[in-house]
Amino acid sequence: MNKFILFTVILLMSKSVFASSDEQALREIVKSFETSIINKNKSKFMKLFVDGTVSWIGVYTKTDYENELKWANSKEGIELKLKIGDKFREPAKYRHSTPEIFIDSIIDNTKQPREEISNVKIISDGEVATIHFDYIFYDGDKINNSGKENWQLINSGNGWKINAVNFSISRG
Repeated sequence: MNKFILFTVILLMSKSVFASSDEQALREIVKSFETSIINKNKSKFMKLFVDGTVSWIGVYTKTDYENELKWANSKEGIELKLKIGDKFREPAKYRHSTPEIFIDSIIDNTKQPREEISNVKIISDGEVATIHFDYIFYDGDKINNSGKENWQLINSGNGWKINAVNFSISRG
């Protein structure tokens, strides 16, 4: 009986150590994401993601989307439509992008963009994980947008990799 209790205690302790190790590794990914943006380090940033297609979708808040629609149908919006024709994009509730397009826009930005991440919550079973947090994206000293962000990650065998990014976009 004593061997069973000892085995159970060791098993529970080892599971706790692995969970703590996973959480630490996942928090490091969050930190690397932030510092890659600040340092405009494309190589480091791209290593955070799985190879191949990564889902990257931003969803505008209802108010921001309605404001975009109003602008598109305003005098200025209609004049722009007529001026640029087929190149004019109608406002959409959400937008697709990629990690590469995002980091390239950071690199091309002459201001010092950064993303502040707070209230990080991690759920993981050791193979898949979700990281949820609040963010504020700065364009230099000015807040550009903020919202909630959610990542889905996989344990690739060579470390944790992000395979999906979803975020709300509030400009207000």
